[in-house]
Amino acid sequence: MRQIAEEAGYANGALKPYFPTKMDLLAATFEHVYSSTEERIGKSIEGLRGFEALRAMCLEVLPFTERLRDEARIVVSFWDSAAQD
Repeated sequence: MRQIAEEAGYANGALKPYFPTKMDLLAATFEHVYSSTEERIGKSIEGLRGFEALRAMCLEVLPFTERLRDEARIVVSFWDSAAQD
């Protein structure tokens, strides 16, 4: 948590009131990524059906860009932590 706060430009204790544990922070981050991904998918598949809709969805989920790779890292980290808990 100390390293996360430092990289974000905050004091070490600044995150604790909002995210008491690293898992709390990871869960909130996962929820944010999940919500924004669902929103992007909804917009991208609007009016599409079949393979066109599937392709549009995949382009919003598969890690083709740096942002999507970052999101994938968050999701995989959350799954790993959740599986171990």
